[in-house]
Amino acid sequence: MIWETGTQSFEPQVFPLRPVKIAGLVIGQVYIWSFVASLLLVLAFVLFFKHTRWGLSMQACADDEMAALSLGVSAKHVYALAWGIAFMAAGVGGTILANVKGLNYSISHLGLLVLPVVVSEGSIRWAGRLWGVS
Repeated sequence: MIWETGTQSFEPQVFPLRPVKIAGLVIGQVYIWSFVASLLLVLAFVLFFKHTRWGLSMQACADDEMAALSLGVSAKHVYALAWGIAFMAAGVGGTILANVKGLNYSISHLGLLVLPVVVSEGSIRWAGRLWGVS
């Protein structure tokens, strides 16, 4: 059945499950590869926002929407792109998390746990968006 409550795992596995021993520490490869994938995604976001026309347009709209509109930036397209990036990031993050923890009904509660951090701290400082601290 599709809608059962048991934990489902990816077949075939996205990342290998076999642990690796590094300097006496035993670390699962799934955690290492998930960390590397997350770092690559953050690097892609940084490069996108710093070096592309769309990234700079998004920054301009975030700073002052009226000034960006007066310079010819389409706020409609910027908001559509922002939603698209959010959906993509959520999909990649969900895939990585489900590969680590398994996919079940209770995974949706993690999104609700993160929501207050994103709304309160994430809107104030960059450290809040990255680490969940003020």
